[in-house]
Amino acid sequence: MMLEHAIRFTNDDPTNEDPYLHVVSYLIDTLSKTSDDNFCHQTCLLLLKCSFELSLQPLKIPSLFWHIWLRCSMHLITILNNTRSVELNNQRQETTIELLLHPFSFGDSQRLDYSYTLIWTQLFKALCRLVLLDGKQLIHLYIELLRHGLVFEQAINNQRLFGFLLTTIKCLLKTLIDIDLTTIPKRSLPSLSSITLCYTQLSIIVNSILKRLLSNDEINTQWLLVCYCLVKSNKISSNEQTKSIVFTYVRDLIVDLFNICKTCSQLEIILTNLTQIQSFLIAYEQLIIPTTTSGLSPISINKQQQSDNIILNKIISTIHSVFDSSNSSSLLQLIYPLLIMAFQHNKTAIRNKARKCWNETFGRLTFIVYPNELR
Repeated sequence: MMLEHAIRFTNDDPTNEDPYLHVVSYLIDTLSKTSDDNFCHQTCLLLLKCSFELSLQPLKIPSLFWHIWLRCSMHLITILNNTRSVELNNQRQETTIELLLHPFSFGDSQRLDYSYTLIWTQLFKALCRLVLLDGKQLIHLYIELLRHGLVFEQAINNQRLFGFLLTTIKCLLKTLIDIDLTTIPKRSLPSLSSITLCYTQLSIIVNSILKRLLSNDEINTQWLLVCYCLVKSNKISSNEQTKSIVFTYVRDLIVDLFNICKTCSQLEIILTNLTQIQSFLIAYEQLIIPTTTSGLSPISINKQQQSDNIILNKIISTIHSVFDSSNSSSLLQLIYPLLIMAFQHNKTAIRNKARKCWNETFGRLTFIVYPNELR
């Protein structure tokens, strides 16, 4: 109650910001010295008030809710890492999920930087440990988070929150790569529709990220603000350089997205929703080569261009590894525009790899209906 009143009666004098935030931190630290369950319960109530009741009041302290989130999250990470009893996990899991979701609803992000994304990642990993301690599968956690897909997407138009979103999605994809659904007992496996939802939401969020990068107002984006949440160092010289960092980071997100494909149906889900992939490939190639090859030797330029083909390389490798002849017709309808890009690429290595993939997959079929553009 003292904490809630301290937030409600914040002083409008900006010179008192640091002392005020210090008081809030002290009260949160004091609350953390009560029982772990009480701290989790009170944190849930506080987050609820931050999102609804308190957000409607004329608070003048910048990043107040982020400050509260950071302090609560740091204490909860310690609680999760020290939890040993499975019986005590429900309240802690609920609180952690709330803390993982709420940041994307905070509009005030003036001080948001890499340190906040690091805490989010540590919080997510601590919850993963707790889920495994409960004997549950991590895919259940993804389903719980991603059913709130709109919460993630609403962060895209805020530049610092956009950087925060990129790092959190990267964390989700990196962890999901290691989850092998084929090893999960059928009795504990979520329904097929739930897993489909998980892959669908991830690809939709990544596609929304691509739309944001390719939008008409992209020229007004202050790329440095996005980079604050992507890199530890702020020693970046130009807006063009920061733009290159953001685009390369998103390129790696796309590669991670294809890395989670373990079956042909999962690949189809991603390709169905990743409608901006072609436009991004073109925009990225136009951006990255002029930016990174200036002043380089011909050998360095060649190496850079080869590394920039990583997305097409990954797509071709994924087709080869998950190809299923029973799904060949539907897959071809989704993949053929990217195959055309690979067949017509100016790099011989890409063209050869695409031909080899075709000959060992679609080329072995006795009957195939070619899209007109591929003939």
